[in-house]
Amino acid sequence: MSYKPNPYSHKPQQNKAQSKPQNKTKGLIEINQGDLKQAGDLSSFKLAIITSRFNTEITGKLLSGAKERCAELGIKDLMIIHVPGAVEIPLIAQEIAVSQEYDAIIALGAVIRGETTHYDYVCDQVSQGCQKVMMDFAIPVIFGVLTTENDDQARERVGGKHGHKGRDAVDAACEMICVLNHEFFPMAAGE
Repeated sequence: MSYKPNPYSHKPQQNKAQSKPQNKTKGLIEINQGDLKQAGDLSSFKLAIITSRFNTEITGKLLSGAKERCAELGIKDLMIIHVPGAVEIPLIAQEIAVSQEYDAIIALGAVIRGETTHYDYVCDQVSQGCQKVMMDFAIPVIFGVLTTENDDQARERVGGKHGHKGRDAVDAACEMICVLNHEFFPMAAGE
């Protein structure tokens, strides 16, 4: 089941009673899709991965880990787009969201602090841009952009002591697709 963008995201504000999902159950509702082994067949998931070429030593490893994890989960429907740097990621994420062809978007990049304030501007632009796409189009945009103080911290996050953030990004995308496909959410129910 593919999750489609929120049709209300670009329409004027509606009456809150009309736009809220109607909770037909009473009591506690807990939605936890964190165990991908229990999620069943993920092979129908369609993922778009946008990766920055800047800091390619790191971003290449992020992408390799993401592709390996997709293969382990049986996900074959991938689109991979390379962009010059992290700042360019949100524009491509928006274009993918507009297409309504993918269930989730994964942003991969590495922004490593230098001697100027450029780092701060890049981090703000890419994170806010990705969040805006996610909220405007109701599609998961997973932020797999490393923002580190130095090269060593970045390396530790692509298979070092802090795990592999490329692989983690794929898991987060799959979990969000499962959550959004839960019957509680009106878009998954076809409303």
